[in-house]
Amino acid sequence: MEEHAIIFESDGFIDALYGQFSQRWVLQAVSLISVDIGAWKFIDGSRVQAYKDMQVWDGISGSRITFPSDEPHGTITEISNLQNCLLDRLNELGRVDIFSQQQVLNITRPDEFPVISLSSGKAIESRLLIGADGVNSPVRTFASIESRGWDYGHGVVSTLKTSRPTLTAWQRFLPTGPIALLPVLPDGYASLVWSTTSQLANRFKSMSSRDFSALITAAFRLTPTDLSYISTESSDIADEVSWRLQCTRVDGDVPPSVLEASNIACFPLRMRHADTYISDRVALDRD
Repeated sequence: MEEHAIIFESDGFIDALYGQFSQRWVLQAVSLISVDIGAWKFIDGSRVQAYKDMQVWDGISGSRITFPSDEPHGTITEISNLQNCLLDRLNELGRVDIFSQQQVLNITRPDEFPVISLSSGKAIESRLLIGADGVNSPVRTFASIESRGWDYGHGVVSTLKTSRPTLTAWQRFLPTGPIALLPVLPDGYASLVWSTTSQLANRFKSMSSRDFSALITAAFRLTPTDLSYISTESSDIADEVSWRLQCTRVDGDVPPSVLEASNIACFPLRMRHADTYISDRVALDRD
């Protein structure tokens, strides 16, 4: 019997590649797909950035580890670029049908095989049902697989315009959680990933681009005590940061200053682990 695959995607399979950059990025895309499945030839290389160094340090002690290299550690690209790349590879392979912007209404097993009912009215029988459908997976629910875990704060992401290009991935561990700045495009664009408390994440999201940009710059330079005051008490963050930076000696390398922060979003951080990832004619693929 010839193998045939069907993909269901409820929100539209591909994000727009044009216009402003997405705040959703994928690291190490080269090692994931270029050799193994032959998809990298379809990537839009103008929206891919390699990084050759990593700087990671503790915000209290200043202890630091670095990973300099003449060769790239990996690459970073937008998830929409990667999705388009994979879609082109699927079209090249054939034997794959994509049902986009259709909701899965129900999953049943009237006989040996699972049957997926779609919002379009179609019902499709599957020899193997693979769920890559999120933390509240309908496929996992259908298979009666329990999931356990806990919530821990929020993640804040943003697309940044920096004062200069960088080929370094930067990460500083603060008492409230780590902050990372990742180079994403050659023209000085970077991506922010800041794990912090839920209270601070909500405050960050409500800030102006000017204040949030200044706070990101400060988070890689000022002491945790200064950051705590600025994040929670200061009413004019950008001016407060500017004044404190003039009075602070910064030890070690730091990322370029942030000129503008856009596409600011936050999301809850959750640890989840399913009791099992396989069942009768069902498999779970991460979350």
